[in-house]
Amino acid sequence: MEQLDNWKPVCEQILMGPAFSSCQNLLDIASFTSACVADLCHCGNSEGEKADPHCLCDTVSEFSRQCVHAGGKPQNWRTEELCWKSCQYQMEYNECGSPCADTCSNPDASLTCDSHCMDGCFCPAGMVFDDLNERGCVPLSECSCSYNSKTYGPGESYSSNCKKCVCKSGQWECQEEDCPGICSVEGGAHIKSFDGKFYTFHGDCSYVLAKDCSGTQFVIQGELVQCGKTESETCLKSVTLGLSGGANVITIQPNGKVYVNGIYAELPFSAAGISAFRASSYYLLVQTSVGALLEVQLEPVMQLYITVTSDHQANTCGLCGNFNSNQADDFLKLSGVTDATAAGFANSWKTHAGCPDVKSSFKNPCSLSVDNENYAQHWCSMLTDPQGVFASCHSEISPNSYKENCMYDSCNCEKSEDFMCAAVSSYVHACAAAGIQISDWRKVTCGKYASSCPSGMVYSYNITSSSRTCRCIGSTDLSCHSFPPIDGCICAEGTFMDDSGKCVPSEACPCYDEGSAVPAGQVITKEGVMCVV
Repeated sequence: MEQLDNWKPVCEQILMGPAFSSCQNLLDIASFTSACVADLCHCGNSEGEKADPHCLCDTVSEFSRQCVHAGGKPQNWRTEELCWKSCQYQMEYNECGSPCADTCSNPDASLTCDSHCMDGCFCPAGMVFDDLNERGCVPLSECSCSYNSKTYGPGESYSSNCKKCVCKSGQWECQEEDCPGICSVEGGAHIKSFDGKFYTFHGDCSYVLAKDCSGTQFVIQGELVQCGKTESETCLKSVTLGLSGGANVITIQPNGKVYVNGIYAELPFSAAGISAFRASSYYLLVQTSVGALLEVQLEPVMQLYITVTSDHQANTCGLCGNFNSNQADDFLKLSGVTDATAAGFANSWKTHAGCPDVKSSFKNPCSLSVDNENYAQHWCSMLTDPQGVFASCHSEISPNSYKENCMYDSCNCEKSEDFMCAAVSSYVHACAAAGIQISDWRKVTCGKYASSCPSGMVYSYNITSSSRTCRCIGSTDLSCHSFPPIDGCICAEGTFMDDSGKCVPSEACPCYDEGSAVPAGQVITKEGVMCVV
């Protein structure tokens, strides 16, 4: 009891001292005094030896913090005799600062951090902490920047498909270039417009996906149909591309078969202004001379990616929107009026008047089954895992919408794994289009598709040309040498795919005369000269 009486004045002297003058009428001094005395009591030994004053630092710190919350402004109460803290990295001790002080990776903490006052070591005025290189306090102009887990110094830059970014004062300054527009139809129900607007629509008809608004250059249609037990289980059944006002029409089916003007065509197919070829076991590509590229994904479910050049900006119509960098007016109906709902908008772009109008659906399929939800959560959460295999793309492409689609499809569709893997591959495709290649993701999910390549073929994460096909040996055709990164099975190194789909050595490949295959060993006459193939 005598010790308590001795220590109480010590605590009152600190808590009621000039450093806390603004706190006297804001807090219960008696309760903090009791806590302070208890600290000193527990810190003393049984013989009543003088307690270490550092024992009460936690209580006094909390008193200071509570004072700030209550509107007070405590002064610097730490001294060399009481709770003094030494600072490293050229920092200075400050009684009141932001809990996430200015750093190179967050130079303006007041905009994004909790501004509650806390004491601690902070950089002097005009300086920030270099948390990227751990060099201590530096002027803001000397801060580095971070992109995809790589650190760039001041003045250094990186370029992606559509922009160049320069590091200045810890932040990226980016200049946008003329970027193509990419629209996708994923999982048979999810559409991402050229302007990046995501929406879900369970169609039951053929719809205009994209066209130049006059329709004189190209028109791309997609047929959506019910493919499960419920109306919400829909699939992309076919893709049709019309050029030159419908003079040439090419249709692709889910099995990879291609029809040109209604007649079955062997791939690769090339005619005026159009080239169609199987780029991998998963993808069929259609290139055009009018600035439109179709990437038709065939496995594990049919999906479509449409890329149009910047020449078509603000001049596209259909379910993919108008490509004017404004998501707010993407739901522009055929009549020219903007609709508030995806269903009302999409119904206006039917190509057959007899098809029924589809109503909006707001159901969450994962709410119907706990087991389905747990399955979807387990696999789809890999997309958003900050330490996972997809994390390198998070800073460029947000995974949130892709995770939502993945969850929806995994719970909604009978073939849960197929649709889940299609959703995951959609995120990988978006990252690749942005210049970020994700490798080895099939080692953690959807690996069976990579391990089931046909005989003589191998799986590749990054296919950008058709160099392993007989038709592309020595060819200058652009379709052979350049297209966006895709994945799938291709012929093993040293072998080439012939027109029958078999992987053969180069000496077994035919030659091609004006697009027609000439078998190896055959003699032909060209310009009056006999040639042996």
